[in-house]
Amino acid sequence: MEENRYLILSFDMASEVFGEMVLPGCVANGIGLQMSISVFGESLSLFEYDSFGGCSIWVMKEYGIAESWTKLFSFKSYIRKVLGFRKNGEIVAAKSYINLVSFDPKSKQEVNLGMCRSKYKYSSLIRRALFYLMEKIKAY
Repeated sequence: MEENRYLILSFDMASEVFGEMVLPGCVANGIGLQMSISVFGESLSLFEYDSFGGCSIWVMKEYGIAESWTKLFSFKSYIRKVLGFRKNGEIVAAKSYINLVSFDPKSKQEVNLGMCRSKYKYSSLIRRALFYLMEKIKAY
């Protein structure tokens, strides 16, 4: 009997070849999980959302090496969507449609960013501009 497994499908634009990347074992066999991917520093990252509003963040330390997946952080409180990472390693997330927060995985501190977002999703361009501005404001 064939087992269903989640994976990441990749495409190498130079060689025009498709590839597959295996997810962490506990995620690969998940049923009904919501997931998304992003970049953390220079590493591939995976956001795994559970049915209770929690979120685990996985990072692939060595690109293409399945055994290098490492759980970076798990949110126990409700997270609607992880939006990305700041240069200092903090995680920016939407806790609701109107509440953006920043989490420091080292200190486990949550800071309300005092920003609201609409019910409409940020485009990638707007999100990048937001992170750029946050970094500039924090530098002053």
